Amino acid sequence: MLLTRVIFECYGIKPIVIIDEYDNPFIEAKANGYYDEVRGILADIFGNTFKGNDYLDKGIMTGIQRIAQESIFSKFNNPAICTVVDEEYSDKFGLTEEETKKYLEYFGYELNNKVKSYYDGYKFFETEMYNPMSITSYIRKKEILDSYWVNTSANTLIKESIKKADKGFHEKFEELIEKKSCVVNIDLVTTFSESQSSAGLWGLLLNAGYVTIEKKIKFNRFKLRIPNEEVKSEFQKIVAEYIRVNENALEELFEALNEKNIDEFIRIYEDIICNCTSSFDAADKENSYHMLMLGMSIYLEPRFKVESNRERGKGRSDIFICAKHEGDLNVIIEFKYEKKKEKNDNKLLTEKAKEALKQIKDNKYYSDMNGEVLLLGIAHNVKNVVILHEFVQNESKW
Repeated sequence: MLLTRVIFECYGIKPIVIIDEYDNPFIEAKANGYYDEVRGILADIFGNTFKGNDYLDKGIMTGIQRIAQESIFSKFNNPAICTVVDEEYSDKFGLTEEETKKYLEYFGYELNNKVKSYYDGYKFFETEMYNPMSITSYIRKKEILDSYWVNTSANTLIKESIKKADKGFHEKFEELIEKKSCVVNIDLVTTFSESQSSAGLWGLLLNAGYVTIEKKIKFNRFKLRIPNEEVKSEFQKIVAEYIRVNENALEELFEALNEKNIDEFIRIYEDIICNCTSSFDAADKENSYHMLMLGMSIYLEPRFKVESNRERGKGRSDIFICAKHEGDLNVIIEFKYEKKKEKNDNKLLTEKAKEALKQIKDNKYYSDMNGEVLLLGIAHNVKNVVILHEFVQNESKW
């Protein structure tokens, strides 16, 4: 309040106060364990600035968490709040497609499909939006398509919150990874710092830009999707954290697969299973390993199309990695799980891996794939794994 009074007394004009990313200190405090200490101090500052201040013309605050009138801002209980689902100002939170096109053309660049795939996809109410920082960085870096946007403080909070979330959230999160969309309830009324519910966590992911709304189902229920390739690359870090796998190991794993270095692929995969997965999580269901590989497979997009449990040939296999470019390798993965713990465990697992390969071949899952196909039969027993492989050559139609 003091600064606004000084400005008014010096210039005779009531100032406009703009606070960008007001919630950043709260997120950092929550992530690092001193939230209660920060909350009281900042609540007083914001409350005194925006409520009952005779020297203030108007104030604007932006952030990825809603202003919680009943908690953090109990002294500031009359703001007009606009969220990503509101029509008001929906075209003001970024660049519209027309604005992005003009911006790029001014510097001699084009808004082509590659640029759209990387930076388009955000939806505010019914308005498609582009991230200004990403487009500006793309221009400054002379048309290098890369991930320029990252919200580091929110990223830390989101990673930790996802790991601690309940089973219901994890099921929907896995669906988002697998199908690239999911339908969930979202809480945009309270801040996630105040209420760690699944609906609140989805609201945080939405407001932070990690997901966007594809369709409103009803009231607070929405169909969400990952917006674009730029965010997907950031999502990879969250997925790596979620499945407790080292991010570099994932890159090396799929690089070995793409180079047809199967021995190296098996070595890295065995190391991941041994060191990065929990025996408890993997103890009783094949789907644990399926989800691990599916999460890792997000690293292959957009170069490959990754599908799970899709119908091909005479049935459904666990994972299909479909090449989009000539020379790249198609991969089909079938998982098997052996619950028995025998002395000759590897013999049992080898039989299971053979069974997986036979299932792929008998059902001709690869019949409509283009070019070379790698068949992987992977058998697990907790942290023991046996991988068998074969190559199949289909007619190339590139």
